[in-house]
Amino acid sequence: MPIKLIRIASIQLTIGISVISIFKAPQLYAQNTEVESYLDAGCEAVEQADIMKAVRLFQSAVDACNSEADGGLLHAQSLSFLAIILNEQGNFGQAEVVIRRALAIVEGHAELEAASFVYVDVLARIKRRAGKPDEAEALENKSKELQQAFSKKPSGVIVAVLTLVQFAKLYGALGHHSDAEPLLRLGLVVSKVQLGDDHIYTGVCNLLIAQSLSAQSRHEIAVPFYLAAQAIFQKTKGEGELQSITATEGLAVSLNSLGRVQQAEALLRKTIARRKELQGKESPEVAKGLFLLSATLIAQNKFEDAMDHARQAMEIVLKTYGPKHLIAAIYMKHYGVLCHSAGKLDVAQDYLERSLAIHEQQLGADAPAVADILSSLALVSEFNDNGSVKDFLHGSERTRMLWERVVAIQEKALGQDHPDTRQALEFLAHCYSFGFKPDVQVKVRKRLVESDERISNVSADVRCKHLSSLVSALGQQKKYSEAEPYAELAIRIQEAAFGRDYQKLPTSLSQLAWIYCEQGKYTLAEPLYKRSLQLFEKLTSADVMETIEQTQIMTTYATLLRKLKRVEEANKLELQIESIRKRVRDQ
Repeated sequence: MPIKLIRIASIQLTIGISVISIFKAPQLYAQNTEVESYLDAGCEAVEQADIMKAVRLFQSAVDACNSEADGGLLHAQSLSFLAIILNEQGNFGQAEVVIRRALAIVEGHAELEAASFVYVDVLARIKRRAGKPDEAEALENKSKELQQAFSKKPSGVIVAVLTLVQFAKLYGALGHHSDAEPLLRLGLVVSKVQLGDDHIYTGVCNLLIAQSLSAQSRHEIAVPFYLAAQAIFQKTKGEGELQSITATEGLAVSLNSLGRVQQAEALLRKTIARRKELQGKESPEVAKGLFLLSATLIAQNKFEDAMDHARQAMEIVLKTYGPKHLIAAIYMKHYGVLCHSAGKLDVAQDYLERSLAIHEQQLGADAPAVADILSSLALVSEFNDNGSVKDFLHGSERTRMLWERVVAIQEKALGQDHPDTRQALEFLAHCYSFGFKPDVQVKVRKRLVESDERISNVSADVRCKHLSSLVSALGQQKKYSEAEPYAELAIRIQEAAFGRDYQKLPTSLSQLAWIYCEQGKYTLAEPLYKRSLQLFEKLTSADVMETIEQTQIMTTYATLLRKLKRVEEANKLELQIESIRKRVRDQ
C-alpha cells in the first residue's frame, strides 16, 4: 500500500469530528446541563482513546442523575454509556448490573420504551463478550422483535431518534462504525417519515451516516448523505450553519479519497474562511480544517503549501491546549504523518515520538492509540533521509520491534481478527521476510491464514494472497511437504470463486508446480506448468508484469524439462522465451 495513501487516510479519518449537540428533549432531560456536560466530555474522552477518563465522566453523569432522582432519558443514557465502556474494559458483571438499571428506567417510561431495543442489544453484547452465547442470542432476538415492532408503529419519535443517534455516536467514538451505521439508518428512516425530509433531525442523521461511512472508507456511498445533510442545514440559521460546514468538510474528505482533490481543496478553503468568521482565526475547528486542507495539498504534491497550513494548525493547537495536552498530542501525530508524506522524515519522527510520549503517559503503554502512533513510527523508520527503502531491506531491528509491539497491543485491545491487527501482522511478516528469523515469519503468516479461516467475509483474493505468502515462506525453509496443502488450497479457492480461467491462477499453479518439483514430483508438476502457460495464452491484454511472470514460469518449466532429459523441448521453450523478451524490449 503506498505510504502517501496510508498517511492521508489516517489524517482524514482520525481528526476529531464536531459533536452534534442540537438534540434536546427538555421534558425528559429535567434540564440537567451538568449531566449533559459529563456525557459530552465522556464521548470526547472516548474519541481521544482515554477510556479510564470516560469511565469517570460517565460515572459522574450517573451520580448526578442519582442525586436528583432523575429517572428520564439522561439517566438511562448515562447508565447505558457506562455499561458500554465497562463492557469494552472486560468488566462484564458490573456492565450487566448497570445496563439492567438502564433497562428498568426505559421499560417503566412510556416515552422511552419505544427505543428499548437499543438497550436490550447492549445487554446482548455484554452477554456475548462474557462468553454466554445462548443468552446473547435470546436477547438479540428480543431486540430484533422490539425493533420490528417500533419500525411498524413508531412512537416517541424524537426520543427514539435521539437515543439511536447518541448510541451510534458512542459506538462511532469507539471505532465500532459497523454497529453505529444501522442505528443511524433506522433513525433516518423514522425521522424522514415522522418529521419530514427537511427536518434538522433528518439532516443530523444524514451527516452521522456519512461520517460513519467515511470512517469505513466507503466514501462513494458517503457523498450523497453529506450532500443531503448539507442541503438541509443550509436552510437553517445559527448552529445549523456550523453543521453545514461540518458536512462540507466531511464531503471534502470523501471527495479527496475518491481522487477529486481539487474539488476537495476548494471546499475546504471555503469552510476554513467561514469558520474564521464565525469562530475566530484561532479556533481548534479552524486548525482541524487546516490539517484536512494540508492532506489534500499533499495529494497534489503541493508539499510546501501543505506544510505551511499544517504549521499554522499546530500553532493554533499548541496555543489552545499547551504542548502536553492529549489533544495537542493527537495533532502532533497528524503533523508527523504529514511531514512523512512530504518527505520530512526527521521532523516526522520528532513529532511522532513527542506524541507517543504524551499518549503513553496519559493513556498507558498498551492503549490502542499508542499502537497507531507506533505503526506510523515503524513506517517512517523504513526510509532513509532520501526516501529510499532502507530498513526493510537490511532488516531494521527497530522497525521489527515497533511492529511487534503494535501487534501485541492490537491483539489485546482489538482481538486477533480485527482488520488493524491483521494489517500490522502483514507488516511484521514482511519485516521477517528480509532476514529476521524465517521460522517466526512462517508463524506470523500462519496466523494470518488461520485468521482468514475464522472470518466469514474475507475475500478469495485476500485468502490466496496469504496462502501464497505462507507457501513462499515455507519454501524458503525447504519445508515443501508442509507447504504443499496450502498451495493446493489456494488453487481450490480461486477456482471455486472465479472459475478455472481466472487470470491469477497461473501464479498459484506455478507455485504448486515448484513445490512438487522440489520434492521430485515431476509428473505432478508438468501438467500444472502446461496449464499455467495455456492460461497466459488466453490473456489477450497481458501487461508487462504478467509477461515477465509468464517468461519466469516458462524458464522454470524449461529447467524441469532438462531434468527429465527432454532437451529439445527445453531448447524450443527457451527460444520462445527469448522471442517474448525481445518483443517486450521492442515495445
